[in-house]
Amino acid sequence: MPRAEGVSPLAAARLTVPLPSTRLISRERVTRLLDRAVARPLTLVSAGPGTGKTLAVATWVREGRAPGPVAWVTLDRVVGVPSRFWGAVLTALERALEPGTLGVVQSPRSVDDEFVEALHGRLAGHQVVLVLDDVHELPADVLDGLDQLLRLPPEGLHVVLISRHDPSLSLHRHRLAGHLGEVRAADLAFTSAETRQLLEDGGVRLAEDGLAELVRISGGWAAGLRLALLSMEGASDPQRALRQFSGQQPLVAGYLDEEVMRSLGPARANFLLRTCVTDRICAPLAEVLTRDDSAPGLLRSLSGDHLLVHELGESGWSRYHPLLLQTLRSRLNRDELELEHELHRRASVWFEGAGEWLLALEHAVASDDLALSVRVGLGSSAVLVFSGHRSPLGSIISRICAQASPHDPELLMLRALGAYSQDNHARTVDLLPLVEAGVHELPEPRRTITLLNLRVLQALEARVAGDTEQLTRASEEAVRLVGGLRGEDAPGWAVFRGVPLKIVAVGQLWSGRPAAALRLLRQAMVFGQETFTGYAAVYHQGLTALALVMCGQVAAARREALAVVGQVEASPIERPHGSGPAWLALALAEQSLGHQETAASALAAGESVAVGGPDPFVPVCLALARVRAALIAGDLRGARRALARSEKDCAYPGLTYAVLLRAALEIEVELGAGNVDHALELLAAHDLRRTQLRGDATVNLDWPDEDPIELVRGLVLLASGRPEQVRAAAATAVEQSPSSAATGWVATALAEDRLRHDVLATEAMGYALDVAAPQGLVLPFRVPGGHVAAILRLHQLVDGRHGAFVQLLLQQIEVKPPAAPSLATLLEPLTERERVVVAYLPTMRSNAEIADEMGISVNTVKQHLKSVHRKLGVTSRREAVRAARQFDLLPEPAGLESAEPAPVGPRD
Repeated sequence: MPRAEGVSPLAAARLTVPLPSTRLISRERVTRLLDRAVARPLTLVSAGPGTGKTLAVATWVREGRAPGPVAWVTLDRVVGVPSRFWGAVLTALERALEPGTLGVVQSPRSVDDEFVEALHGRLAGHQVVLVLDDVHELPADVLDGLDQLLRLPPEGLHVVLISRHDPSLSLHRHRLAGHLGEVRAADLAFTSAETRQLLEDGGVRLAEDGLAELVRISGGWAAGLRLALLSMEGASDPQRALRQFSGQQPLVAGYLDEEVMRSLGPARANFLLRTCVTDRICAPLAEVLTRDDSAPGLLRSLSGDHLLVHELGESGWSRYHPLLLQTLRSRLNRDELELEHELHRRASVWFEGAGEWLLALEHAVASDDLALSVRVGLGSSAVLVFSGHRSPLGSIISRICAQASPHDPELLMLRALGAYSQDNHARTVDLLPLVEAGVHELPEPRRTITLLNLRVLQALEARVAGDTEQLTRASEEAVRLVGGLRGEDAPGWAVFRGVPLKIVAVGQLWSGRPAAALRLLRQAMVFGQETFTGYAAVYHQGLTALALVMCGQVAAARREALAVVGQVEASPIERPHGSGPAWLALALAEQSLGHQETAASALAAGESVAVGGPDPFVPVCLALARVRAALIAGDLRGARRALARSEKDCAYPGLTYAVLLRAALEIEVELGAGNVDHALELLAAHDLRRTQLRGDATVNLDWPDEDPIELVRGLVLLASGRPEQVRAAAATAVEQSPSSAATGWVATALAEDRLRHDVLATEAMGYALDVAAPQGLVLPFRVPGGHVAAILRLHQLVDGRHGAFVQLLLQQIEVKPPAAPSLATLLEPLTERERVVVAYLPTMRSNAEIADEMGISVNTVKQHLKSVHRKLGVTSRREAVRAARQFDLLPEPAGLESAEPAPVGPRD
């Protein structure tokens, strides 16, 4: 009797292609993958439970896509002995082929050459597809026999293996020979379009964001999608049902327990439970969590089930499926809470050692171990205030137990760090004195660690407040404290030990000592180069570029700034606040080099990130760079308006250099407007203030390396008719940075030219060119009037050096008529009443007469005039009339007397 006729109903069921699901959707994409894979002698469909692998192959078979008749065998433990397995295979083949094809070939107890040769002979000339489902059920001795057959399979035999993981066969040999077709879990995962079709066939409709969330939660896992569909079917609000869908639901947890956990065996199931506390897992971490040296092997074995344990590229890390992770965590929290806390403690220690300080703190907090949270938070995680992880750090700290003593200085310090990370500066400032009051009672090294955090946070808050003295004092002590710590006591600070130096450097920049700042920044890189990546690198390199440009190393500053902004612009995220110094440095460098268009672009980019940034010095200097840009363009009104806008920004107590720079620019504006007396008054006020400060023993007078006002003193002396004093006034500048030296020599050249000392003027201009030409500095030669150009031409005739650079200078500094003003250039438009007041100004009426004419009070007229002066960028009534004519704000002169402005309302 043929084998196929004596098959029991149960055995026949194993040899039948499974019926399709009632919820079957056509997945042509997967079917085409199988078409390509089965074109090879051996096909492996390997994916974890619930991925739809059996259904995919069965659908492919039922659609008639197989290249011949199909012999299907569903495997289980009953056929897990060689004789039964091969008996089932021979029966399936005989059912698929014509009766008698296999003849008297018998099921072997073990595969040998005789059996393989018999199959070769009987299957010769036949095309047949043998599908073996659930190959993971087969024991080693059966797999050995199957492997022997597959090494030299009969011609025309295509074998399809369906398994939850890669079976122990010679797969690499088949892969290298090009004989293996593979379909993996990622291939079987549902796409967004397939997920939508599945939902629509089930009568469920989701918005696009809901669909995206479902795909994220399920990972495209077929079983997960079907479970989600069951939870949403019949729900009045599918979106809400989806939000409630998780691995903690009995429906999901039950499926995962029965179909996943039970099939894994006790060892792997226990491994998953003990490693579920982290969002990702690697072999070393798994070994620490489980305290089992077999953990790496278990992780490798589980990684075959790609949708449930997914390898993250070649990183060595893996991630569990979200639903599986939720189920495992729910069970751990419910059944073994103490173990859960212990696993979080182990994870915290491991992540701290690995430099993952945010995760270290997160697990410390989850362990419910307050002492561990404080130790990790202050010793390591605190350094994240210097990174792009400030906000997550604050969120984690806010979860720390609020029941602890409010007088504990370490806990108070941690809370201050949390407040700072969330930009709650008022709360931070309130907490710091409380920390100071108790920190000295702590034992070492906890005292030093807490004090280090305190000084750093005091320095950072001083940076926010623009308080240079406090910033410098606190950061210098932080440098001393971090130098005395052992790495094992504060791992994070051991790596970030160069950061306090960077804060000291910020104070040096604010004080106008860029050379010292540059030394500190370079020293910080040596101490902690590995910390300056990402956000921290952008800020550090930007500060370096700013120090370089303030030192007069313009070309080097430009290169450094371009490297930073290139990195920022290539990033997909928006420009960070920390890029402000780089944009400022680039703008200043481009202004110095005469590249005004690129300078304007850099200014605009810097202004877009400066608001809300950590360093007030940057927006202040950007505002002052706007003043410089207007002066370069010959736009005195624009310079006045920009100067007015910068007045409030310069109110910080410690931005010494910025305050002096603004004063110097104000003097330049007055000189440009021909207001020499006012310029002299400003200079005298500065000198008086400096003398008073020198005589005040309570003031720590730390003057900048290069005082910006000293650079304009020569121009004031020139404008006031004292050229003979300019050379002495410029003596200090000419010994300083290239920018300052060139500025001093240009002023000296102009003074000698005024004194008709042509030889000395040419000589001084030569010195200016000597220091400016190597870097291409144009800005020092931009002095109002045409005398610089004349001296340059004389130098070219007499000396001839730097000819190409002189030609460049002449092209850039030749006097050009300023563009005609327009209403669009006003800082802000005048109100209707202000325009009426302006209309009276040419009539020479007094304020009281204007008030009577308009029916308002004299004080109101004064207020209107003050506002008009501010908006027009002027300081006197005469200038206001001139500006009003240029802006076309006045009626024709002949008509003003005949058509007096009418009163515009009742007296205020």
